[in-house]
Amino acid sequence: MRWLVGLLTGVAIGLYANDVIAFPDGAPWGAADPKSPKACTSCHFDSDPVASSQAITMTGWPARLASATVVGLTIQFTEPNAEIVGFEIASGSGAFALGQRGVEVLGPAARSVVPIVNDDGVSWQLNWQTSEPIEVPIVFLVAVLAANNDESPFGDTVHFRSFTFAAVE
Repeated sequence: MRWLVGLLTGVAIGLYANDVIAFPDGAPWGAADPKSPKACTSCHFDSDPVASSQAITMTGWPARLASATVVGLTIQFTEPNAEIVGFEIASGSGAFALGQRGVEVLGPAARSVVPIVNDDGVSWQLNWQTSEPIEVPIVFLVAVLAANNDESPFGDTVHFRSFTFAAVE
């Protein structure tokens, strides 16, 4: 009987360890959309997500925008209870370009691939280029994982926020 308990314990630990490192290179593409089956909350479900989180801000949007314009955006996250954080952003149009280290881009989406230690807030700088012609409104979906750094999906909180901009040429 002990061997059976040992076997089941080993299997459970193995399954748990696979969950912990399920996405070592960042969240799956599509995780920024809270309605997606790939959303951050599909793995980090221990606490309720924060919808329309005021801890997430985005700056850098110009007063006027033209086609084929590159916009330098900054995503900021201020949540004192998070030890490490990661993010994903997706837009309905345009495309992101490589910006800072530790950020990966794929067309209209970008994500962190290295967790950042939260020291009184974190920020990411991104370059986003408008589409031609500009499609309005321009919507950005942002998800930030506020993790407790215990290398598990438990005790973490997912923050979501959307930003909608009208493009004026």
